[in-house]
Amino acid sequence: MNKVIKCSVPVAREPGESPMTLPPGRCAVSSEISFSSGRLSRAILLTSFLAAWLFGAAAVASAQTYWWSSGATSSVWTDGANWSGGTAPSANDGSENVNVPGSATFFPNLPLGGYQLNNLTLQSGAQLDTVGQNLQVNGSFSNNGTLRIQGGETITLTMDTNSGAVEYYGSGVYLNPLPAGTTYFNLVFTASPTWTSGGVQSLTVNGNLDIGNDAADVVTFTDGLNATVTGTFSLFGTIATVDSALTLGNITLGSVATISTGGGTLSVGTIDGAFALGVDTTGGTGTGVISFGGSIGGVTPLASLTVNGKNAVALPSVTSSGVMNITAGGAVTDSGQLQITGTVTINAGANDITLDDDTDTDLYGTLVLTGANVTVV
Repeated sequence: MNKVIKCSVPVAREPGESPMTLPPGRCAVSSEISFSSGRLSRAILLTSFLAAWLFGAAAVASAQTYWWSSGATSSVWTDGANWSGGTAPSANDGSENVNVPGSATFFPNLPLGGYQLNNLTLQSGAQLDTVGQNLQVNGSFSNNGTLRIQGGETITLTMDTNSGAVEYYGSGVYLNPLPAGTTYFNLVFTASPTWTSGGVQSLTVNGNLDIGNDAADVVTFTDGLNATVTGTFSLFGTIATVDSALTLGNITLGSVATISTGGGTLSVGTIDGAFALGVDTTGGTGTGVISFGGSIGGVTPLASLTVNGKNAVALPSVTSSGVMNITAGGAVTDSGQLQITGTVTINAGANDITLDDDTDTDLYGTLVLTGANVTVV
């Protein structure tokens, strides 16, 4: 009489033989093996077991790939009509691949409860929105599009740091570090989120970093931000911290912008862009020291510059097509050329003001200077 062996259950044996079990994940080519008793049964069993052991589960079943349809009519993940072939991925066990083309009008949102994938591919122009749901990618994440994340999700994947973008678009209060890690290619913060707890947020961006989407956005890193950006750091709206340090590198203004540390220190490189910029390091218990590491408006003149410093302010070369207003809790000095079309107003209180660059001719409109000792050369 034939006997049947099924994976992960004890193997039928001959009288007097010890039981055998095929371990999980080492199933034979067929889910069942039928054989007659005797040596033939053992030969079939051994052959099947070795094949499964040598080649693994991949030899018997490869991950199925689901393609999002370019003709999708909504962003609903579970609607089979939005997927090429008419069937939506549904296993949610890390065994499926998903590929999203950039030619669609609608792009997928993760389903309620989140999803676990094997590989995820976002082609150029494509998007995947987590809509607050958790995402786990066990295999590769190839990103030439945009992965959109609110901020409170759990994201488990190996980030593509050579291409593509990740956008954090929520306006809630979220915990550091960022759910998709600290290293990105292109990174975008839109809306007005607050990132808090966990210490200073250290980010490495191999491409471009955008803070904000327009002048109304306020992106707050409560415990500070240390950003290393290879490409362009664009600032839209306000970047802020609460009595903590901001280390930002070179900045290009994309709109009217504000940098606020709430008493923390500020270290910044060059600043360019035809918009008004406000810098404020007052408040809190910190020193509020400002370190300008490069020219302001050297490539593209600012519309105006306003600095409210808790401590001394040492100005680099500044070019503005409008006014410049400086209020300082310490001395005010300059180390480069000032080219200000409008009025220059500097208030150092009981501290000195010294504008004495000897290498270039300062050009400005009306000077309004308030300080203990004022020197203009």
